Amino acid sequence: MRKILSAIPLILYLESDRQDYIYYLKAGNDDDIHDFGYIDSIDDIDYAPLNGWSQTGKVEAIAGHGYIIWTKDNHFAKIRINSIYDNHIVFDWAYQSEKGNSELSVSANHF
Repeated sequence: MRKILSAIPLILYLESDRQDYIYYLKAGNDDDIHDFGYIDSIDDIDYAPLNGWSQTGKVEAIAGHGYIIWTKDNHFAKIRINSIYDNHIVFDWAYQSEKGNSELSVSANHF
């Protein structure tokens, strides 16, 4: 298991089943994770859902999929995996700094 994100109060790990070439994202710190499915852009995720969170705290990592993380301190984050390699992944990410706010898009008023 390799830690891939730890820049904010959020830890995300990459696990792999090298025999089957399957990779998993695992939320750290007892955080929740949700597979949002295929998206064209990270901007396609605008709100965190109420349901559908992983029961195991991990999901299969798939290029092109978006994921939402709900931290135990009640913040939300989103990522979109762009590429998966043997030893790392490339992804875009955003973090909602306002506690309890499940909105994950930037309004036009912020530009």
